[in-house]
Amino acid sequence: MPFGICCLDWWPELLVFSSQKGAVTAEFMLLFPTVVLALAGTLGVFQLGVAQLSLSREAFLQARQLAIGNDPEASPGVSLTERLDGRFVCVSAVKNLLFELKAEACLPKHGL
Repeated sequence: MPFGICCLDWWPELLVFSSQKGAVTAEFMLLFPTVVLALAGTLGVFQLGVAQLSLSREAFLQARQLAIGNDPEASPGVSLTERLDGRFVCVSAVKNLLFELKAEACLPKHGL
C-alpha cells in the first residue's frame, strides 16, 4: 500500500503551529473577548438604528393625526412637541435611551 499513513510523515511540518501545541488556543483566548465586544457593539448600533426608525414613524403618524384635526397620542416613553410652520404642521418626537433620539415630521394642514 504505497499511499498509507506511513507516507504522510511530512504533513505536520506544513502546519504553522505544529511544534507549539498550546499557541493556537492561547491566541484564540486572547482574541475571543475582542470578537465578542465587536459583535455586541454591532448589535447595539443596529438596535439604535431600529429605535430611530420607529421614532421617525411615530413622529410621522402623529403629524398626520394633527394635520387632519385629531389629537396626537404619544407612545409610552416618547414626548411630542407640536408647532405650526405656515401651512405645515410639524411634530418633534424625542425618546431617551442611552442618549436622546430625535425625529421630526411636517405635513400640510388638511383643508388649506
